[in-house]
Amino acid sequence: MGVKTVLGTGLACAGVLAAASLHPIEIRRSVNPGSELVNAFKILDKGSVPRGKGAIICMRPELSAIDSDNYIIPIWMI
Repeated sequence: MGVKTVLGTGLACAGVLAAASLHPIEIRRSVNPGSELVNAFKILDKGSVPRGKGAIICMRPELSAIDSDNYIIPIWMI
């Protein structure tokens, strides 16, 4: 398992390579991150490594989901 940095549309996001798929992670200080943040994850769909579930790590008090492939994870859960 390794961590790589991906530069896409001006946003930097990290990804975790696990079980032959890349799981993108965005880290924000916001309590309410916007769903537009996962648009940078779509760049990974063009690559040769399949993209797994993505996550935005933020200050939100509860675990939630943006859609079926992307989660919002509170920092306190890590």
